[in-house]
Amino acid sequence: MDFDLDSSERLLREAVREFCADKCTSDAVRAFGAPGGFDRKLWDGLEQLGILNLLRSEADGGTGATPIEAAVVFHELGRTVAPGPILATVLARSLVEVDTATWVQRCMQPLLVEHLEDADLLFISDASGITTVEPRRLDSVEVAALDPTSRLYSVASLPEGSPVADAAAAEHLHTVGNVLTSASLVGIAGRTVELGVEFAQGREQFNRPIGSFQAVKHMLADAYARAQVAEAAMYAAAVRLAESLDANEVQRAVAAARYLSYTAAVDNAKTCIQVMGGMGFTWEMDAHLYLKRAWASQDRHGNPEAALRTIADQLAPENRTTT
Repeated sequence: MDFDLDSSERLLREAVREFCADKCTSDAVRAFGAPGGFDRKLWDGLEQLGILNLLRSEADGGTGATPIEAAVVFHELGRTVAPGPILATVLARSLVEVDTATWVQRCMQPLLVEHLEDADLLFISDASGITTVEPRRLDSVEVAALDPTSRLYSVASLPEGSPVADAAAAEHLHTVGNVLTSASLVGIAGRTVELGVEFAQGREQFNRPIGSFQAVKHMLADAYARAQVAEAAMYAAAVRLAESLDANEVQRAVAAARYLSYTAAVDNAKTCIQVMGGMGFTWEMDAHLYLKRAWASQDRHGNPEAALRTIADQLAPENRTTT
């Protein structure tokens, strides 16, 4: 299995990285979570670049991206904690035409929905499939969000809605969403290593860069190793999803990617904050945005605990418990 990006995938990565460097600056990302902070220029830029139509076929006016290409895009978006309901809209547009969308699972308690005020449609998934409702139909109240780049709403209850996909399609989209969430987390894991290294090279104590101290070197080396392992696992999952191999192998690869990417993103963001010392956890530094985005992504189309159970069940099915 070849994990090296080909020439077209590398060009795609550079195009998205250039776009994010221009449009997803620290100020732009922070402003997105303020009341009325939805950045129409950023959203139009995502539209023009084809990111929002990644999963739509070319015949339907989309990009027709493979799972690997989509993972490349979300890897780059994660590096800048690009704001907005990007993943929800990408998944939604594979089903219907919509400008902006947000997503929730009916089984989740409490019912918390991101970006509800900016979405044209709310997509609700459950065991029977996917339905949509208009956000204005919901009884909702804004609550404090862990991720300061988004606004969060608590919803009292969910109506039935209009069906747009069956159970099989819903399961597939959750799998794709799981991989793309892992890709974003890998971007966080890699970028926080870079931020930590940059700080360690410039910050001096005792007339020496703190990066020359062995303890700091070891922390950043461990973080780099975590990011590399998580990246390999994520692209392995994307490759298996693209090649439609055995369903159990796909499920196991996706689960491994999710667990490794989440732990790498959280641990590396914490390492970055620690390397920055007393400044690391202040509002002015960007490191906390990466940690909070990683935490906020924990239950997005899966979670690391469920991923571990999936791996354990496949490795030792005789140990499965039933309720």
